[in-house]
Amino acid sequence: MNNLDKKQVSALENTLKVIISLLTFSIFIVLLLVLSYTGFFTKKSAQVSEEKISKPFKPEKPVWKLISMDAVVHEPNPELVKYGRDLIANTSY
Repeated sequence: MNNLDKKQVSALENTLKVIISLLTFSIFIVLLLVLSYTGFFTKKSAQVSEEKISKPFKPEKPVWKLISMDAVVHEPNPELVKYGRDLIANTSY
């Protein structure tokens, strides 16, 4: 009966080795997938983000157009209109 027990123990050990091997392999695959998803293997994502940071945003169309000061001559306070125009046009300065 000891021989039968040793065979069962040996079979159980082999089964456990296979299960551990499969678990190790699946953990390795999951780790590779996570690293691939996060962009660990590609360095281009870091280069693209650096390019985006270094280039300032430029709109395709002008957002605001300056009015002609010839049309302001007939206003009651042309100096205030000119001041407001300069204030808006040069806000970033």
